[in-house]
Amino acid sequence: MRPPSSRSNTQTDALAEKLATGPAMVYAATKELLRVWQREGVPGARKALYDVSMPLFGTEDTQRALHNVAAAVNAGQRFPRTTFSAVPKDRP
Repeated sequence: MRPPSSRSNTQTDALAEKLATGPAMVYAATKELLRVWQREGVPGARKALYDVSMPLFGTEDTQRALHNVAAAVNAGQRFPRTTFSAVPKDRP
């Protein structure tokens, strides 16, 4: 068996990063809020919402979606659909 090439390692790392910061990141935040809600009820979930959800606002997807929604509202148009790329805002 051949050792993996550095190219395949790079591709694997890129895929892992994409999955970890995209839908999986949102899914993990949702699960965490549900765990808090189960333990502490609605008041606890409301208290935790900011801390759990704020990292999501640092993603390129969220920034683009907020910009597009604001532009649509200012133009009197319907909310646009958003395509998610799962790339963090601070990464290329």
